[in-house]
Amino acid sequence: MKREALFFLVFIFIIVKCDSQCFLTIKQIGISKDNIRQLFVANYEDSAITRINDSTLEFTFYSQQPDCIFILVDQKTKWNTRVWMDPKIKNKELIIDYNKKTTTLKNPSEWDNVAQRTRQLHHEGNEEEAGKIVFDYIDKNPNSFLSLWFFTHSHPLSTKKQNEQLAMFNKLSSELSIYPLYMQTQSSLLDRRYPNVGDTFKEFSLSNINDSIFDSKSIKNKWILLNFWSNGCGPCVKEMDEFVNLYNSIDTTNIEFISIALDQENNQWKKAKATNKIKWPSVWTKNGLASELCLYYNVYAMPFFILFDKEKKLVFIKDGANELNSIKESFSEIK
Repeated sequence: MKREALFFLVFIFIIVKCDSQCFLTIKQIGISKDNIRQLFVANYEDSAITRINDSTLEFTFYSQQPDCIFILVDQKTKWNTRVWMDPKIKNKELIIDYNKKTTTLKNPSEWDNVAQRTRQLHHEGNEEEAGKIVFDYIDKNPNSFLSLWFFTHSHPLSTKKQNEQLAMFNKLSSELSIYPLYMQTQSSLLDRRYPNVGDTFKEFSLSNINDSIFDSKSIKNKWILLNFWSNGCGPCVKEMDEFVNLYNSIDTTNIEFISIALDQENNQWKKAKATNKIKWPSVWTKNGLASELCLYYNVYAMPFFILFDKEKKLVFIKDGANELNSIKESFSEIK
């Protein structure tokens, strides 16, 4: 009976795994065979890119919930694109034209079109028009995962007052509560006191990449920079090399970096390329944005940086990407 039960569980696992599997075919044109590039996807180890031939790559994605993946085409120019992967859509195709510097998605879904349009408006500085699209979509599509996703990825929505965001969130269907993102977003919108300058550091003990326990109490008489991030956060992964360069460029005698990963799965976090670039203490906490530390510091977005002085008193909070230069400038005060 035990053997039969084990077989049944394995069988069910295979069915779920296969059912949640979807593929993205990536064709590279306008580039010579000698200069062909390996792309980088901000996702997990079991969602690896496989080269099929000189011009074709295949990205395999396993998930029971949709995800908007971030594809970095060129590190130097920061050329990138996003593609929605959904277990309901088994195959998608992306064409990268290096001559025209374009990425074209064949048969894009509504989510691809809406997300791309709002992203384009954001880059053009037209936040008002982007906001109209986001708010209208949420209002008309309360059951859509994209509506939920906008709460953590839409700049126009993030600028709304907390009570206005909560009112919009309450319009979403309870059917979306099956996703971890729903709980995390709901927690971030609760009426909690936002940390203030001078607040005390919250000590913690969390598992590191070697499965050992890192205890923050071990850090004494040093400034501390907390970095909340995730491998599923495109901007976090995109700026990881820059973050490492920042660490290498400063005197770390008086400051300790600590990266706190909010990835959904511990094993996926440990295997990810971005995780293994980190040279300073790197730990993982379960429940993501709904974790105890995130709730304590009201972490509502990623990347999220908090700096503490030697007395472990809060000095500043920086939320969002492209903050590394301003953080580096602040280090001039550290002695």
